[in-house]
Amino acid sequence: MVEIHRQAGETLKRVARMTTAELPEDAADRDESRPVVLLLNPGQYLRRRIVLPAAARDNLIQVVGFELDRHTPFSADQVHYTARVVKALPGDRIRVEFVLVLKALLDECLDRLSEAGLSPHRVTIRSPEGEPLPDIDLLPAERQPRSRRWQRRLNYGLAMVALGLLIAAMTLPIVHQRRTIAQLERMVRQTRQAADEARRLQQQVTTLQRQARFVLDRKQASRPLIEVLEELSRRLPNDTWLTGLHYREGKLQIDGKSATAAKLVELLENSPYFRNVHFVSPITQDRLSGLERFRISMDVKRDDAE
Repeated sequence: MVEIHRQAGETLKRVARMTTAELPEDAADRDESRPVVLLLNPGQYLRRRIVLPAAARDNLIQVVGFELDRHTPFSADQVHYTARVVKALPGDRIRVEFVLVLKALLDECLDRLSEAGLSPHRVTIRSPEGEPLPDIDLLPAERQPRSRRWQRRLNYGLAMVALGLLIAAMTLPIVHQRRTIAQLERMVRQTRQAADEARRLQQQVTTLQRQARFVLDRKQASRPLIEVLEELSRRLPNDTWLTGLHYREGKLQIDGKSATAAKLVELLENSPYFRNVHFVSPITQDRLSGLERFRISMDVKRDDAE
């Protein structure tokens, strides 16, 4: 069950409730002068808090999208989501809150509202305590007004200013003409600055999209950690135990104890997953267990390298 609200200032007033299979017949007959807000109830969304490096603040949405499948059962292409910084933490870290809703649920609600002639300005949530959280907006970008509309309005404004300059030059007395033209020229400069700012922001969006695609490509090219662990389990003998593992950007380092540590390099080198297998430090004897302590480093082959 979701709720349809009308916004008046900072206040939300409920005008209808609906399920994904129905829509109130009178929903489109409400006061159109106030924006429509779709309110999701607990159980229809997922809300989590995670800790990220402070550098993620500049590209927060893209970074959270990359992390979704680590903290939820869903990937970024299955959900609509938003994120915000909750608190700065020591050690150049930040606490981030993200909220997501399944695309299947939200898209169906928005389609039904669109069929009834309603276009929500925002999609927000109700907290478990019952309070709406208006600063959270899950409305997809493709459902929001396109930037081209704003650009057309901007061009129309430039044209109107130019027309005003022409009319002023033709009709106003000379004494007032120069003053009026100077004011209009300032307006033109301000409007052009706004247009330049819009183009700069569009370039930033394009750059962020390229960066997000690069990060995604790097992630997809690396072998998943679960596959690496499974291959280690198959290759290492039963008298070998791992006490440490570090896997990052195609590099794997393992620490552990074994009855036959000297043979481990050969066993791992025969795997189609690993190459450049070598000991990082000399093999030593553990006095308590009698086993040999080892540290081995190797490169993990990419998925497309087989």
